[in-house]
Amino acid sequence: MEERDPVAGGQWRRPLAAPLSPAGALAAMLLAKQGWQVDVFERLAPLVGEGGEVQASIGPRSYNILLSERAVAAMEAAGADLRGFDIPDLQHSLRHKLKGGPTEGSTSPLPGRLKLANRGTLAGALVQQCLAQHGDKVQFHFQQAAEMIDAGNSIAYFRPVGSAADGAAMASASAGSGGGCGCDSGGGDGGAAGAAAGGSAGVLQAPAGALTQQHTPASPDALVSYTFDLLVAADGAGSMVRKVLERHDAGLRVGVTRDVMEFRICVLGAADQFLSPGVGAVGTFQTWTNPKLQATFIGSSTKDGQLRCVFILPQGVHASLKTVADYESYLAEAIPSLPQDAIKRAAPQLLDSPISNGGTIVRCSKLNSRNVVLVGDAGHSVYPALGQGANAALEGAATLAAVGAQDVEAVAAEYSRRWLPNALAVAELTEEGFGKNARAFAPNLKLVQLICQMLLHKLLPFLINSTSMPYAEILRRSKREMAVFKAGLVAASAAIAAALLRHCVRPALAALGLA
Repeated sequence: MEERDPVAGGQWRRPLAAPLSPAGALAAMLLAKQGWQVDVFERLAPLVGEGGEVQASIGPRSYNILLSERAVAAMEAAGADLRGFDIPDLQHSLRHKLKGGPTEGSTSPLPGRLKLANRGTLAGALVQQCLAQHGDKVQFHFQQAAEMIDAGNSIAYFRPVGSAADGAAMASASAGSGGGCGCDSGGGDGGAAGAAAGGSAGVLQAPAGALTQQHTPASPDALVSYTFDLLVAADGAGSMVRKVLERHDAGLRVGVTRDVMEFRICVLGAADQFLSPGVGAVGTFQTWTNPKLQATFIGSSTKDGQLRCVFILPQGVHASLKTVADYESYLAEAIPSLPQDAIKRAAPQLLDSPISNGGTIVRCSKLNSRNVVLVGDAGHSVYPALGQGANAALEGAATLAAVGAQDVEAVAAEYSRRWLPNALAVAELTEEGFGKNARAFAPNLKLVQLICQMLLHKLLPFLINSTSMPYAEILRRSKREMAVFKAGLVAASAAIAAALLRHCVRPALAALGLA
C-alpha cells in the first residue's frame, strides 16, 4: 500500500465511492470540497451528451423522486446549484378520485420547499457540479463492476464491463496526481478536467470532454486493484461491500426485510391531462389508489411535463398480467378514472418494464467498519412508501462530510454514531407508516393513528418531507403521540362504559328489581 499523503486538516487523500447514485455523487462532491482526492466507480454506462461529454449514469432506474427540505439543504451545503437542470419545485399535489373524471380529486397543501427530480437527472446534475467545481480532485470511472473488497488491506478490486472491457474511454480526466487512486489507469493524456463552462441560468457545468479523456483496462478478465484510505460504499440495498464486512466484522449485524408489494414503471402522458384547466404540468405530484385491490399509481412530472409513474401491486399480480390486453383490462377495473388513451399508453410500457420489489428495509447495528462506511441504501434501505430513500441517503452523505478532520477510522466511527439513530428511525417510520403490510389496511391502533394524522396533515410523506427535524426526533414524537392516543382511547372507552352502565344497565336492572 502506498504512503498516505495527508491533506489540509489531517484528512487522507484517497477515498473511493461506489456506485454513482445521487448520494454517491454528493458524497464525492462534499469530500472533494474538504480537500479529499476521490475516485467514483459505477457499473452502468454513462449518458453521453451531444458534445461527446459524459453527463451521468442513468440506466433503467428512470423514476422521479420527491426531494425533502433536508435533502435540498444537504445539496446546498455541498455548493450544488441545480437551477439549470430539470429539477423544479413542487407546484401542485393532487389525490385523484377512484371514479369520476380524470381531473377530479383533492388537492394537498404544499408545505416547505420541496423539489421533484428524475433520479438519473439528479445524479447527472451532481456529477456536472462536482466536475465543474472539483475537477482536479474527483475522477469518475464508468462500467466498472466491484468484484471484491479486501477490507483488511484496504484494497478494492474492479472488473471492466461493457464498452470499458474493450478499452473505451470510460473514466474522467485524471484528477491531480493519478486521479486520487494511486494507480495507472491505462492511457489518456491525464491532467485536470479544466475550467468549468457556464450552463443555463448561470449554472457551472463540467466542460465538454471532461469525462472522456482516459481509458480503463482493455481486458475483461483483468481485475484492477485500487488502494483506499476511506471506502464510501453506496452500492445499494444488496451491497456487496456490506456483505463482505458482515462476514469479517462481528460487530456488524444486519437485518433485511422485503416488502410484499411490487411495481413497474411507465409514462402516463402529459401531466396537465389529469389536472384542472390552468394548472401547469411542471412540478406536479399525483396519485390514484384502490384500497380493495391494493393498487396504487404514483406519478410526478419534472420540466418535460410528462407524468412518470410507478404502478404498485401486491406480489405476483404484475407477473399474472401477461399481455397488453391484460394490463388494459386491469387498469380499467382498478382505476376507472384513468382515460382510455392513458390506459393504452401505459399498458405496453408496463408490460415491458421489469418487475421491481416494492422495497427492502436494511437495518445495520453500525454504519462503519475500520475505514469503510455504508451510505444510503447500503446502510439503511427503506420502503419507498414515504419517499425517504433518496432523501435519507443525501442527508447521510452530508453527515459523513460534516464529521470534520480526524483520523480516517475515527471519521468512519463518528459518522456511524451521528447518523445511525436517524437511519434506524427512518426505517421504522416507513415500516410502521405505509410500508409493507400496512398498505393492506389491517385494522390496528397504529393505522387508526395514521388515519388521524392524514386527516390533519393531508399526506404524511409531505409532513416528513417539509421539516428539517431529524428522523430520530420525528420517531420520538410519533411514539409520544401514540402513547397519548392509546391513553385517550382507554379513557374514552372507560367513559363510554361508565355512561352505558349509568344510563342503560342500571335502569334495566332496576326495572327487573335487581338494583
